This record gives sequence, C-alpha cells and structure tokens, in this order.
Amino acid sequence: MRENLTAEILDAVGGSENVASLVHCATRLRFSLKDEAKADDAKAQAIPEVLSLVKKGGQYQLVIGNDVDRVYAALVAAVPALQQEKAPKAETKAVEEKTLINRILGTITGSIAPVVPLLAGCGMGKVLLLVLVMTGLLDKSSSSYVFLNMIFDTGFYFMPVFIGFSSAKMFGCNPYMGAFIGLAMIHPTWVAMVSKGNPVEFLGIPIMLAKYSSTIVPVLLSVWIMSYIERAVKRITPAMVKIFVEPMLVALISVPLALICIGPVGNVISQAIADGSMFVYGLLGSFALAALAALYPWLVSIGMHKALSPISIMLVAQQGFDPVIRVVALCSNMAQAAAAMAVAWKTKNQKLRSLALSSGMTAYLGGITEPAMYGVNLKLKRPMYACMLGSGAAALFAGIVKLKAFIYVTPGLLSMAMWVSEDENYIVYALITLLISSVVTFAAALVIGFEDPKEEEEA
Repeated sequence: MRENLTAEILDAVGGSENVASLVHCATRLRFSLKDEAKADDAKAQAIPEVLSLVKKGGQYQLVIGNDVDRVYAALVAAVPALQQEKAPKAETKAVEEKTLINRILGTITGSIAPVVPLLAGCGMGKVLLLVLVMTGLLDKSSSSYVFLNMIFDTGFYFMPVFIGFSSAKMFGCNPYMGAFIGLAMIHPTWVAMVSKGNPVEFLGIPIMLAKYSSTIVPVLLSVWIMSYIERAVKRITPAMVKIFVEPMLVALISVPLALICIGPVGNVISQAIADGSMFVYGLLGSFALAALAALYPWLVSIGMHKALSPISIMLVAQQGFDPVIRVVALCSNMAQAAAAMAVAWKTKNQKLRSLALSSGMTAYLGGITEPAMYGVNLKLKRPMYACMLGSGAAALFAGIVKLKAFIYVTPGLLSMAMWVSEDENYIVYALITLLISSVVTFAAALVIGFEDPKEEEEA
C-alpha cells in the first residue's frame, strides 16, 4: 500500500475533521461527512486505489476492493478518532439536508455493513461444517461437531449485540451501551423466560415473550430510542456522579422499553418484511426475481444492495432459507464475472485485459463483484446491459426451479454449499443458474460490444 494513500483519501474527503464516522464493508470505505460540499470528488476519483466514488444513502463511499480492510486500518492508525463514536446529528449540514429515506437507508447500511464480513465468515464456516458431515469426515453427534457449530453459530446468535454496537455509532451514542441493549435482549434469563412461556410482568405491565437472537430490526429501533434517552440523561446528570449514574439511568430506562414496547414492535416489522417478501415471491415468482435481478447490478453500483441484506438475514433466520435475495445475488455476481471475462476476451488493451481477467475470477470464486463492476463493466457502460440480460435470464430459471439458499453468505463458486441443507440439495440448480447467467451475459456482451480504450488513453 502506498505511503501517502491515507493522506490523499483524507484530503479528498475534506480532512479528518470533516469525517463524522467511518466504517467499511467488504470492498468500500463508507464515510459519513459533516459537510459533503467540502469533499473533492475529482480528487477522490483520481486516487489510483479508488475504483469508484458512490454517494448514496447519506454516505460518501469510496470503492477500494479487496484491500479495503488494510486501507481502513491505515486510516484509523493515522487518525484514531475516526473509529471513535461521534455525534454528528446536531453539528452537520449534511444530516440536516438528507431526506428521510436517505437517512433511514444510510443508517441501515451503515449499521449492517461492518457486521456483514463476520456473518459471511460464520456462514462459510457453517457451509464447511455441513460439507464435513455430508462427506462423512465428521459425525454430527461428536463433540467436535458441537464445538465447531457453537463457534459459527455465535456470529448469528449474537447478531443483536453486533448490530447494537455498530448502530449506536450511526446514531451518535455510546456504542458499548448499544451492545448492552443487544446483550439484554438475548440474556440467558430472558431466553429462559421465553422458553418457559409463563406470563411475565414488569411493574404490572405485561411483557410479550419474544425471541431476539439472530434479529436486526428490534435492536436497531431500541438503540435509536436509546440515543435520545442518553442525550436527555446527559443533560440532567450532575458531573460529579456522571460516570455511574448516566449509564445506570440509560440502562434502567432503555432495557424495559426495549423488551416491553420496542422489541415486540420490531419483531412484528421483521415478520412483516419476511412475510411480505415471501408473498410477493409466491405471487409473482420467477418474474419478480427476474425483474429484481435485472436491476440488482445497478443497486450494487450505488451501494443500495446492502439495504436488502436484512431481508435475506431475516428470511434465513425465520424461514430457514432465502429464495430471493441470495438467489438474485448469485445471478448478478456471475453476470458481472462473465461480462468482465467477455471484455478480457475482446479487448486489445493489455492492461484492461489483465484487470478484467483478475476481477472476473474474483467475482466467480468469491462473489466479490466491485472490482469487475467499477474497474471494467461500469466504466465501459455497455457490459452492464449484458449483465442485466444475463442476470434476469438466470433468475427466471431460478424462480421456476424454486432455488433456495440456506445460509447467508456471498454467492460464488467457493460457497456453492450454501445451496444445500440437511434435507434439500439445490447445488445442481445453482450451477445451472450460474451457467445461464454466464453464457447469456458473455454472449450479450460480445454482441452489444463496448468502446475499447486505447493503450495510451488507459494509461
């Protein structure tokens, strides 16, 4: 990594003092800026390591690619305050000017994006465990299986804690109190109460017994409310007792509210989202999938595909499978890979061919499409239309055969076991879907063509 890269990035975003918060996902640095007008788009796009600039959902996103974690670590090492919680709400022009929809989507994506790599890692671990059992290398009744299953289940079971921590940063409150809310919602005592099913009251108020492990919406709403409670408590707490009275009051007010009111409402919303997705899927089936798959490359290009992640996570947690979002992601990922390969096949530009081949293989193997999209397909524009055709055609087939993903992980060749459960096996259908997406996209990209950049222009 270049020595002055961090300085160039900070200069492009208007300096470290202009950064309200910074998180990263699999390929992007996601900045929340105090004043977006201070950022220099031209400078940001001129940085060689930046594949693209995306401004969506209230975030200033720099697409870095597979080295994003190293760049993030370098930025935090240079300016440690970037990883600390800040409260941008009352002091930034940008937040005031954002629309309600952008603020909601920005909060959702900003809260989930840091957690997605962990969920993907745990998902791949569960895939590995399933393969070991299916091949007879590991017995499901063995202590080794139980131990490994415990490790990989941790990421999903304690999801409210991770979401609570990251969402607290987005809401500008104490992230450890956010994690505390998540922990309270999955405390063993509460879990035992829910399992027993006996009526529970707090000060005479009945509490709805609900399971919150592996959920997102309840803790998101609870931490949002907690952010207002925390600010109110800070205003009335004397400085001499602030260190212990403030967290005590926040916990005393927030946790009962979370379990009595907010959590049950969040559960209803989560169930409604999952049921609504399945209803639309059942009503329109493969046509709905094809339409979403055709649009998905553009959702990825503006960074809004992360807003669909909660739906996928909820479907897997509540239904045991996802027949929509992961399926569409498979179709789109393979289309991006095939389009990049078509460019590599047809271009006479050696530098572009090398980039297209490497990014295409990355998309095929790991499902990481941003290098192929921003480095090749979106720059050339026309290959994106081929992606729409290939992704839509593959989704049409996937809908007909009722393809299902049983684990939340990024679809690619290395994660094909995500299409297998103990009772059902959709790997063959997944491979056919992959082939349809690849063949249709590759052929369409060759037919549609693109403006091949000359060597000196590329340089």
